Amino acid sequence: MLNNSKNYFEELLPRPVFLGVSMAASWAWGVSIVLTMQFLLTKGEIPFLFWALANSITIPVFGYVAYKLKNLQAQLNNIIIKYSMIIIQLFSLCVQIQAIYQISLEIGINEIGAKVLGMGAGIFFVILVLKKGLKMSMFTDQIQWIITIGAGIILMFLGLKSGTPANLPLGLEPEHMRWAWLGSLILLSGPFVDLQQWQRARVVFKEKEYSSFLWGGIAFALYMFLCFVAFQFVVTKVMYMFILVITLMVSTSTMDSAAVALHELKGPKFGAVVGLVAVLGWPLFTSLGVMGLWATYGIGRMYIVATMLVIAIYKKYFGEEEQEGYLHNENQEKIYEGVL
Repeated sequence: MLNNSKNYFEELLPRPVFLGVSMAASWAWGVSIVLTMQFLLTKGEIPFLFWALANSITIPVFGYVAYKLKNLQAQLNNIIIKYSMIIIQLFSLCVQIQAIYQISLEIGINEIGAKVLGMGAGIFFVILVLKKGLKMSMFTDQIQWIITIGAGIILMFLGLKSGTPANLPLGLEPEHMRWAWLGSLILLSGPFVDLQQWQRARVVFKEKEYSSFLWGGIAFALYMFLCFVAFQFVVTKVMYMFILVITLMVSTSTMDSAAVALHELKGPKFGAVVGLVAVLGWPLFTSLGVMGLWATYGIGRMYIVATMLVIAIYKKYFGEEEQEGYLHNENQEKIYEGVL
């Protein structure tokens, strides 16, 4: 069933589009739609547009820099950097559950139900990718992204139909513009310490389908555009139902990608156990909220990226031969089975 469906998607979509959609879906995070609403209401339209632009160009920028600094990818073999990235994936799982939890509460689901929905999704998708790894994750990305864009179009038209302006602030105040710049830097640093994106980038580089990074940016920009138009209007109860659908899709597309990234530890089984521990430990972080979790790991990853870039630039321009790719091992062969 998986093979037939997977072949259908690959035949329907040009390879760069297929890979680009997978990168956009794993990059989206459940936090994106929650933060879109919060940022527009609290920071204003102009800071949000900076944030949305940075969000959309992040994948192409990542692809370009990773292509130019070929030894950058080899730094994933550094034990400190690698385990820092693993910790970020654990944060990623928690953020996705938190997004589902908060939106569920907004539409009237009780606290227990919201926790069960969020944690249940986490457990399901960690187990789902246990056997087929990246192949399964990239397959589900296509379905999740189609539903996301479809729900986004409906959400936009529901907003236009309601016709009640949200009267959003412009957000030109200095403190909001400072936030816009900081938020943009946090976003641009993201993929460089994201094993989900590196796993997909490895496929792109292997197949030399470099335009996939551009398609990933285009796919994500479409998602941002639909959200921006929809939230120009007061959100109705019906709209919240589609917001929940979108949150479930972008959260779970990142969940299964994070679960596969954890396979880099000591193989799929060990990675799945670590992922399940993170899911079950999520209630310890609920008090931080979505914005708190996002800011906590976001600022930390900026320092890791800065270190990686300094090392990569030094090696490129001061005579050390460039390295390309991961160090191959048995665990990675299992991750990429059926993909490379």
